[in-house]
Amino acid sequence: MLCLVIQTNKIDAGFVRDVWMYHLTPVEQGGTGYFHDFDQIFIASDSGPCFLNWNIMWFYSSVFELFGKFVELAFYCKLHAYNICDSKGASAHRLLDTEMLAGNACLTAEDIAKLLNLVHIFGPVG
Repeated sequence: MLCLVIQTNKIDAGFVRDVWMYHLTPVEQGGTGYFHDFDQIFIASDSGPCFLNWNIMWFYSSVFELFGKFVELAFYCKLHAYNICDSKGASAHRLLDTEMLAGNACLTAEDIAKLLNLVHIFGPVG
């Protein structure tokens, strides 16, 4: 795989940039054109080295000039995997995986919301 760091089996900023380029580039120019109908892209990401470094930040800052898309960035704090929000998110992910393996695939956002509201994995509200 291009830009894969063999020693760690992880991706690097070049790979992240190439994936964004592929999906932002119009079909006629060899990309997927996935973001053709969008004027603004909101990116929420962890702050790992492949997502938060000068190379990829320079790329994000050039997306409007290159593709006419506004980009808004939000990065999680460094220890985001150790907080209660992430543990609850992981619980939801495990629940959805269990349902999928049981043949009860959640195909829409509404399906997912109904499932999560039924099981109360997020505890009482209020």
